[in-house]
Amino acid sequence: MPPTSVQREPAARVGPLSLEQISKRLENSLKLLTAGGRTAAPRQRTLRATLDWSYNLLSVEERMLLRRLSAFAGSWSLEAAEVVGIGSSVQEEDVLELLSNLVAKSLVVAEVRAGDVRRYRMLEPVRQYARERLEESGEAEEIHR
Repeated sequence: MPPTSVQREPAARVGPLSLEQISKRLENSLKLLTAGGRTAAPRQRTLRATLDWSYNLLSVEERMLLRRLSAFAGSWSLEAAEVVGIGSSVQEEDVLELLSNLVAKSLVVAEVRAGDVRRYRMLEPVRQYARERLEESGEAEEIHR
């Protein structure tokens, strides 16, 4: 079955770029893919629109935790999430449930490492999006400390 125009668009958009140019643009992957198929729902036309839609479905507490977790460049533990996640209406004992919700909503990935240690991470486009929301919230400096 031949690919549809929606399936071809991302590849066609990056086709004229060299590997080095693609690599540089992946540093801000939210801007690399800026338009989707005209037949897709508005929330699915761009990665940013999809993330906006998903973010707006979160509770206030889930949004706050997602933003704060973007401070981690790699993976993190539950204990680290508890340190950055507490504040305003979120207590330490709330973080596990909120983190589980973000995993269930596919915004955070849970991985089991050696010794049955569970670590969490975000896919880079999600982390970049959440980091933008963190910057907009005015909490970035405090969270990075």
